[in-house]
Amino acid sequence: IDHINRNKLDCRKSNLRIADYTLNSLNRNIQSNNICGEKGVYKTKAGYWIAKIKIGDINLCKNFFTKEDAVYQRKQWEKEFHENYNMEMSI
Repeated sequence: IDHINRNKLDCRKSNLRIADYTLNSLNRNIQSNNICGEKGVYKTKAGYWIAKIKIGDINLCKNFFTKEDAVYQRKQWEKEFHENYNMEMSI
């Protein structure tokens, strides 16, 4: 079970959904050691930005020159996952 608004004390039926590990992990807050401010986006020591996401057993990772491009790619991957996940759930 996943809490849509990430508040574990809010157990209203409208806030709960059945979710697998991947969906649940995508709905987490940003980690406390994240200095970038965006989930799944990191800066390397060489100055590149990396967008990363793990969907099931698949790891997606891509390097970018700008933070904005990395954030955009990460959000696109999330959007594609949610669209595919919703289609699978409706079948």
